[in-house]
Amino acid sequence: MRRTMRHCSSWLLLLGIAVSFFAFLNGADLYQSVQNALAEANDFRYKNSYSIQVAEIHDADKLLNQIKEMKGNIFMDNLLVKIDREGEYHLAEILLKQDEKLPYPFLYGNNNFESDKMQVIIGKGLTKDCFTKQNDEKRYICIDEREYEVIGVIGSEDSNILDGKLMFQLNADTLDTYISRQDIFSFQYGTNASDINQNITQLYEKLSPECNVYFEKDASAYIEVGSDNEDEKFYWLICVFSIINCVVISEFWIIRRKQEIVIRKLWGYSNWKLFLILYREMLLIAFLAVSMIWIIQIVMVSLGGRTAGVGFSLHKLLYSVIFIFISAWLIVLVPIHNVSQYTPCKGLGG
Repeated sequence: MRRTMRHCSSWLLLLGIAVSFFAFLNGADLYQSVQNALAEANDFRYKNSYSIQVAEIHDADKLLNQIKEMKGNIFMDNLLVKIDREGEYHLAEILLKQDEKLPYPFLYGNNNFESDKMQVIIGKGLTKDCFTKQNDEKRYICIDEREYEVIGVIGSEDSNILDGKLMFQLNADTLDTYISRQDIFSFQYGTNASDINQNITQLYEKLSPECNVYFEKDASAYIEVGSDNEDEKFYWLICVFSIINCVVISEFWIIRRKQEIVIRKLWGYSNWKLFLILYREMLLIAFLAVSMIWIIQIVMVSLGGRTAGVGFSLHKLLYSVIFIFISAWLIVLVPIHNVSQYTPCKGLGG
């Protein structure tokens, strides 16, 4: 290791890989933190949202089918349910259709409801009512004497606006039970699509001959958060930038070692053998850089760095190993191409 790190350029390369790896490791999380902050500034609303109320409905199933034809996220809200452990009643929402990610920061789990499963997403203020089972790491909560799997916990560190949130996905039989209680149906329709006025107009035209329909658009100011795929684009941009950054630094690394490479060629080293030597050294530098960042990562997490979009997980550990081997291979390609062009006369003369 001492021989590899004796060059100043090796330390600069190590620093460059470390910075690139930190960006690679945390870029998506940092972007998600920005999204969460903007979502909170918007009070966790959608870009376009409507409140819809339907009264004097004769066919509830037909109503639900027509509501579900719209693209976006649709909830039936203002439902009164009883949380068994509390023994108190609580307002809840039933997720009827989900085409987009929910605009909430998840402290645990995600919003991936499974079809026809009894699942629920809760605010962090309701976690005290959860329980676990023996040999089962999943969380559960009892509502209206039914057991639901908690697939996600949402919450904000700066406000309690989401602490009491309760969102269901129900199977068909349980949904019918809740529908039978309703005289007036209240829905929340939200989407980040550009415009949904036409959807609302078409829904009104379908429902108005059969029932009374009232709707109101949320006209509050909205700060743009980003599209559903924007985080993936940002993440891959970070990856490409990381590799390009390291390749540029490797140019300086190999120039500083030009005479050493030429001398090795004089001793009969082939380009393949030189590639193996340089790749081994690059692996060592990449390993040291990744190890250094992991130490910083662990310290930041222990100091509460998760709130800044920095975290620890097993899949990130796997990404680390992959990053070491792939980045070392890509970074060494440019130097080895330059090395193949070196001749003893040119190298010793330069």
